[in-house]
Amino acid sequence: MSFCNFPFTADKTVKNRALIVSVENFYEDAGLRKRNGVKRDTRRLHKILSKLGFSVDIRIDIDADEIYKAFKTESKKTVKDCFVGVISSHGEEGVVFGADGCAVKLAEIYSYFGGPSMADKSNTIPDPGLSRT
Repeated sequence: MSFCNFPFTADKTVKNRALIVSVENFYEDAGLRKRNGVKRDTRRLHKILSKLGFSVDIRIDIDADEIYKAFKTESKKTVKDCFVGVISSHGEEGVVFGADGCAVKLAEIYSYFGGPSMADKSNTIPDPGLSRT
């Protein structure tokens, strides 16, 4: 998910922000297998976004409620030019899974970003490439 308004401004005092949520390990009773390669992918995303001038927050192996909370918190922050959100987890149509195996509805996450802090930003939400369970 990304919300960008191009071109970026020259003001270096405020950075664009990114939130990466990566779930590699699931609770034993969740019934979902470990996702190998997640750490490598997360490091690569962090490196790329940092080089592009983003302030990157990474959350690893958090449960569904924590995913909702992380994106809700981000949605209330003032956005300079661009916010990029990434959720890397197992998923299926319209949802991804937290480490607890509970579904996170993508439509709810997207709905957080319609408020005043995003009012003058263009919105682009790409189709997520999810690992199917």
